[in-house]
Amino acid sequence: MTRNQAGSVVWTYSHNTINGLEDERLTVDGKTFLLDHMYNGMGYLDKTTYPSGHTVSFAPNAFGEARSVSGHVSNAQYHANGAPSSYTYANGFGFRSAQTASGLPSTFFKTLDI
Repeated sequence: MTRNQAGSVVWTYSHNTINGLEDERLTVDGKTFLLDHMYNGMGYLDKTTYPSGHTVSFAPNAFGEARSVSGHVSNAQYHANGAPSSYTYANGFGFRSAQTASGLPSTFFKTLDI
């Protein structure tokens, strides 16, 4: 566990057996807020639950890259170097990118899927 403190503010971090961040606790003036991170069987971040109780799911692919961010982004695809190549926002707009042979960004497109 790691702990940082400044006055009445304390932030603690716990890690799992593969050193992934398991949870974060922020305590301010006696009130504690918890961020809880959950991992899949491959050890990739699968979900995060926020202090409000809202859970965001990432649906990682075989390389641990998020395929979606629940309620916000879906259909995420990646270039071979791990940079995002395309995804769709919840409002229907999409993003696509192209790369040069050396893997540098060359073109970005914004699309609307209707």
